[in-house]
Amino acid sequence: MKLHRFGLIASVIVAFAFCANAQLLWKISGNGLEKPSYVFGTHHVAPASMLDSIPGFNQAIADCDVVYGEVEKEGLIGTETQQKMIAMITAPADSTLSAVLDAKTIATIDSIFKDFSGGMAGVAQLEPMKPAFVETQLTLIATMKLFPTFNPAEQIDISVQTRAAQLGKPTAGFESADFQLGLLYGAPISLQARDLTKTVAGFDKSQQSALDLTESYKRQDLNSLYSSMLKEIEESDYTPEEKKIRFEKLFTSRNKNWAEQLNTLMPQKSILVVVGAGHLPGDDGLLDLLKRKGYTVEPAK
Repeated sequence: MKLHRFGLIASVIVAFAFCANAQLLWKISGNGLEKPSYVFGTHHVAPASMLDSIPGFNQAIADCDVVYGEVEKEGLIGTETQQKMIAMITAPADSTLSAVLDAKTIATIDSIFKDFSGGMAGVAQLEPMKPAFVETQLTLIATMKLFPTFNPAEQIDISVQTRAAQLGKPTAGFESADFQLGLLYGAPISLQARDLTKTVAGFDKSQQSALDLTESYKRQDLNSLYSSMLKEIEESDYTPEEKKIRFEKLFTSRNKNWAEQLNTLMPQKSILVVVGAGHLPGDDGLLDLLKRKGYTVEPAK
């Protein structure tokens, strides 16, 4: 899943070395398709420069008829979406951070952000924000250790859609920006505060989870990435039912929805699908769902 995170600018492009037998780009064919489609897994802080290291990517985007992201580009960066995002991440006046978090959690958040920003930003700047927004920022801080030169202007999902436009390819999205904003920031403030408190209390563990996921992505190792995702969920202190609901909401139900859309769209046109890499692997991952619909799914070359 990949809405942008705010406030991080960098200037150096990173070069990556990937495992030869790992794969982020997959070819979808068979089942009566006249032209193949492709599925590419992304990471929300991976730089656009990574695309040049993906075997077959340039050919896939050149050959496709349309690029589908989780959300269409304008829905990600348009002025209207940015205004909606500001409104969605801003807490009600009676539910600012100091009103819903204990003093220890507030102090820890302040320390983490001041350490990361060199003292330029702390919890005071985050006071009006919903806990869920602060949690996404903490996840980003943890991940940036492995993508230290991430530039939001070169975020990989948007960059793919920009390249498509330059090639004269239309772009579209499976979901609306409103849906994704609700998914990220629409939970009751009390639940957001509970989640943020847990993340802050176990920040070292959260950092390691983020690093494990990012390392797996850099290796293009979907199996390892999926294992890291499951481990993070399993080791959380949510109830079994909460774990099931969260995974269903974030991944399973969305994967099934996208697979149904693709089953209708792919016979009509060749599609390059660009979605979070966590949606690809697993029994109910997008790749397996397409296989079960009769398509041939294989690494692109």
